[in-house]
Amino acid sequence: MYIAIKVNESSEGLIGDMHVLSMLEGELMYLKARQNLNLPELQKFKHPYTIDDALEGVASNLAYATTYGRFSSSTFTDMLAGLTTLGKEICPWTWDYGTDVGRRDAQEHLAERDCDSSETVI
Repeated sequence: MYIAIKVNESSEGLIGDMHVLSMLEGELMYLKARQNLNLPELQKFKHPYTIDDALEGVASNLAYATTYGRFSSSTFTDMLAGLTTLGKEICPWTWDYGTDVGRRDAQEHLAERDCDSSETVI
């Protein structure tokens, strides 16, 4: 059931954001269930894909989106905290690593956009 969710490409707005966060929660619950059943490998394009790989992807995509300001409404505070808790229950190191990667990538992308826009002004 692995779902590749590209957070930034999904519909925006409160309803769209709630939908995306709910899908991410479902993905994390699925990974947690597989971990509890000791089924660590997932299939993705006929190659082994581990729970840690999937967890890192979820954490990275979520961190990237929140760094860009998505899910900034106070409506999502508890849900974001719940996703973080669930992700860390699965594997705190992988969750933290994925979060760091997502934030770093978003910050680099934002810095590039600032440089590009400042060059066009000059």
